[in-house]
Order: sequence, then C-alpha cells, then structure tokens
Amino acid sequence: MSMTLSKMKKQVSFCSGRFFFHESETGMGHSFLRKTSSCIVMRTMIIGAMLISIPCSAQQPAPPQANSASSSPGFRAALTSETATIQDGDTPVLVYQRAPRSLAGKWTRSHYIHPLYDLEGQPITEDFPPDHLHHRGIFWAWHQVLVDGVPQGDPWLCQNFTWDVRRLRVEVDPAVVRLQAIVLWRPGDVAATAEQTTALAPPASRRAILRERTDIHVHPVEQEELSSYRCIDFQIRLQPLVAGLAIGGSDDTKGYGGFSARIRMDRPLEFSGRTGPVEPQVNQIHAGPWMNFAWPEGGMLILNHPDNPNSPQPWILRRQKSMQNAAFPGRSAYAIPQDQPLKLRYRIVIYRGTLSTSAIENLYKDYENSH
Repeated sequence: MSMTLSKMKKQVSFCSGRFFFHESETGMGHSFLRKTSSCIVMRTMIIGAMLISIPCSAQQPAPPQANSASSSPGFRAALTSETATIQDGDTPVLVYQRAPRSLAGKWTRSHYIHPLYDLEGQPITEDFPPDHLHHRGIFWAWHQVLVDGVPQGDPWLCQNFTWDVRRLRVEVDPAVVRLQAIVLWRPGDVAATAEQTTALAPPASRRAILRERTDIHVHPVEQEELSSYRCIDFQIRLQPLVAGLAIGGSDDTKGYGGFSARIRMDRPLEFSGRTGPVEPQVNQIHAGPWMNFAWPEGGMLILNHPDNPNSPQPWILRRQKSMQNAAFPGRSAYAIPQDQPLKLRYRIVIYRGTLSTSAIENLYKDYENSH
C-alpha cells in the first residue's frame, strides 16, 4: 500500500510544552509556530512540485516505549504527513490517521483514531480486523450518504468514498491537547464496484459534498477512588456543501452507523449501562446515555452528550468480533440542511481499575454540563 503526496516530505517532530501546528487548507505546506521556549520549532515542509511515494502498511508501526510512570511528564505531539501522534510523557495516548490507508488496494480510509491506547500504553483498538476489514479504531461513518435520495458511496464499508483531510491543527497545553481536522467528503463513482475503487479519480477532482470539522480534546489522567482515567472528547460538525444531503445507518432492522469503536475482543468483556448489566443483541438496545466496556484490568466508557439528536441514542453491541456503536440516526436517513450543520458530541473515558455506577454517573454529569 502506498500514497503519493505533493509538495511535502515525511518528517517526524516531537514537541512538548505549548505549541501550535497549522496546515493550510490549500494543502500547500505546513507551518509551525513557537509558543514557548520549550517547544522545538519544526521546519516548513515544502519541496516544490516534487512527487514522492511514502509506503504505508496496514499494520500500525510499533508505538513508543510504553511507561505507565512516565519519566517525561506532560503532553507531546509527533506530526508526520501520515499521522498525528499524542503522548503523555513517554506513554502513547492515540494516533490520528490523516492519510489514506488501505489493504491490497481496498478498504481505503483516513480520518480516524488508531491505535487508541490504555493508560499503560497498550493498544485497545484494531484496524483492518480479518472479520470486518472495513472496521477501523475509533471512527464515525454511515452506510447511507444520500444527495436527493441518490447514494454517494458507502463510507462505512470504505467503498467509493474519500475523506480529504484539508487542514490539521494541533495545540498542546499542559491541561489539554486540541486536535482539529477540516475534512471534505468526496464520493467516488457510485456505479463502481469495490474492486474498481482503486481506479477512481484523485480526490481533488471529485465533487466535495460536505465539509466536516472535528475537534478532539485529550485530557490528562485523573484519579478516582478506585480508578485512574483519561477523558477524550469528540465534537463532529457536518456542514453540507450541496442541497438535499442526508445520512443514515444500515438499511435493515439493526440500523447501525455513526460513532463507533472497534476494540480488542481477545479478553473477557462486560457491558453495562445506566440500567445495569447489558447483554448484546442483534438489534439496537436502549440502555441510557453511556455504555461501559469493562475488561479485567480496566475498561472504556462511551458517553453520549444529551445535546445530540435522538438523545439518548441506542446502542449496537457485539460480544463476537465486531464494533461497538452509538447508533445514529438508525435506518431512516437524517436530512442535514445546508444552513443547519449537524453537531455530534461524544466522550471516551479510558480507565484503569474499576468504576462504580455512581462514579460513572458523576463523570456523565460533568460531561453533560460541559460546553
């Protein structure tokens, strides 16, 4: 698998302290601005009109050395033409995949999180799992993207669809890392088959139908009585560029689609919601505004913000190898007017140890009151 980049060369730079990274929406290069003396100023990465090919394997490179008791406290960011990596000291937190990745020229995707790490620096997500090769880490996608009722590819299956990351900004502060991505949704040839997707025209030549702005905020580890935890916030803003745009989940009784997590299933996993223990079913489950995915050493929460449409959104849950999903909007397509962007908010909480229901409710109350 490879990708071709224009006017750019691959470069890795780590930065601690406070810094601001900006990539212009024109795609002509990168600029990095110093905010404090502790920040390394990274060079502008422009090499004229030269075209280069950068190999990009389906398997994520080995993460930096994990260290739960970091010898270098504080957030750091590493930026390349392919990824943005966030670390807390020497412990990796997450990797944002900004460049297209594929396997054997298929299932091409970008604009998602993988790996997402636990507090020990061990990956908890999967990418290109053999059972569902289109699943990818933490992602948000829909089977149905329609313009005037006409399908515009299938982003869920990574078919005939491109996420064109036009601008990436990363700001590192002691209390938070802010990552902002501006992404254009570009459908491919809707008549093409999955095998033909590799022959589609380059993204810039395809019509953009939607402008997405996603803000991801990574917070430091905090302590609770029986647990340590980290909050990661996602705010997704979808602004149609054409009239008549709608999104929808799978066109069946399951109606899955939207904010999803493909987490490891190679260890015991217990599910619980506001109403208590939950047993996954084929179809949607109504179990309240949060879901707890607990394994022996810790777990992960997904919190569904009350300002989201259809709140509290139902859940699609799986014990077998598959994704976990806060299902929105379901089977019926949801129209997004051009003058009324759709806003979706979710919080992931990664924790070590155990969290009681009352502790989770307190975390949800804090999130409910956040802006």
